[in-house]
Amino acid sequence: MQEYHEFNIYDEREQNKIGLETYFLDKTNMFDIAIDNLISELKKGISNSQEQFDGWNNLEQTDPERYAELTEQGERYEMNIQHQQYDTFRDIIFNEEQLLSLVEMKIIYAYKSLEISIKKLLAASFSLESTKDFFKWDNLIKFLKTKNIEAKTLDSFIEITQLKNVNNAIKHSDDYETSLTDIQEFKNSNEINYNKLDKFYERIKNSPNIFLQELISAIYKELYNFDDDKINEIAKSFVLRMKRVDADKLIDAMKKHYD
Repeated sequence: MQEYHEFNIYDEREQNKIGLETYFLDKTNMFDIAIDNLISELKKGISNSQEQFDGWNNLEQTDPERYAELTEQGERYEMNIQHQQYDTFRDIIFNEEQLLSLVEMKIIYAYKSLEISIKKLLAASFSLESTKDFFKWDNLIKFLKTKNIEAKTLDSFIEITQLKNVNNAIKHSDDYETSLTDIQEFKNSNEINYNKLDKFYERIKNSPNIFLQELISAIYKELYNFDDDKINEIAKSFVLRMKRVDADKLIDAMKKHYD
């Protein structure tokens, strides 16, 4: 007859520790993987259109006679070169707007994905019934502080704050460049375009993973690492609330779990 191992408090603690240690393993940004091929194709199309547009412009400036000759030849076949140039220019503008929309979506997804991961992590680590208040960044920072975690000391905190600000600006402002002038890609800027947003995202795209890993380490340290100072602080917190008789009961109850 098969024997079943009884699941005890030691197993539960080890399971929680392993769960925290391995929480990060499946945090691949699937949206980037799915959309990067489309972005690459749009970039290639813009490059080809720009090369064609610049070629006609350069020919018109450097060899107007040849340009006039080709224009005349095109008209014989009902092809208007100037109209073609205009259509090519419109294609460039349209594709650049598409690229801007796509990189905005990447930024919004990156922050939303991080937000979801943090909420799930905190809910599991601290047995929270609700994390709805954490949609406000300040509330999240305050909560972490109650758990002895200073978010500002974690790696990539500055980049994550910038990601949050750019995300909020994209979602809530029609003229958002004026709110981002403290971020290096948007300094001295009167216009937000694809290239600036793309440079920003390329710089910070690994920051959510770095921040999440740092947060996991900080939570692990808070929950499972105990030095003398920390033990003394915990003891003092109970002494300030418990009578000696209750403290003795607590000590006995804890010892039973270790027997």
